[in-house]
Amino acid sequence: MASGLPTDSVVDVSQPLTVDRTDIDPTGTVLPRNLVDAVDAGLRRVVGL
Repeated sequence: MASGLPTDSVVDVSQPLTVDRTDIDPTGTVLPRNLVDAVDAGLRRVVGL
């Protein structure tokens, strides 16, 4: 797994929403740049940037 998380995860950029940081458990994981870029590109496409 590219993220290093114990299970596969999915980012659904088609329905962005706001989440309070206190509701997210820290994982100590840093995503590889290519995955961050893919999420960024998906968000930009959804919001029309």
